[in-house]
Amino acid sequence: MQPSEQLFAVARVMFREIWDSRLASAQERGAALRKQLAGVDRKVEALLDRIADTQVDSVAKAYEGKVRKLQEERIALEEKIEKIGKPRTGFDEALRTPLAFLANPLKLWSSNSLEARQTVLKLAFIEKLVFDRSRGLRTPETALPFRVLEELTGGNLKMARPEGFEPPTP
Repeated sequence: MQPSEQLFAVARVMFREIWDSRLASAQERGAALRKQLAGVDRKVEALLDRIADTQVDSVAKAYEGKVRKLQEERIALEEKIEKIGKPRTGFDEALRTPLAFLANPLKLWSSNSLEARQTVLKLAFIEKLVFDRSRGLRTPETALPFRVLEELTGGNLKMARPEGFEPPTP
């Protein structure tokens, strides 16, 4: 289950690209929310100007109700912007342990700790290992990260014929 160093380097680059694209996506969402926040601020200012200019109490109260709703919307947008911020940790710190496990699951297995071995089994296989008295240990289905790494090694890939995919025409 241990991938080659070259394959693991490729997988690490792929994880890094995914990390960076998600950061960029979060920054785009944050920029869109800040634009929306600026729009809400403009609406509030316009309504406050109307309130100052109006002489009718019922109209002023209606405007005040709209301002209150916009201020609630503003608070909700500010909370969303805060949550979108930067990740709590960097790529290396966040993925150090999972990547170390993917690089060499045997290292955790060799720790001779029952809990560590149970963790390896849970992380490496989708379901519990099955033992048949007559046929022995059955081949388990590996977890997604290991299947992806296996596919990257070229699993069932075949080369196209030199003449291409379609049969030659006369």
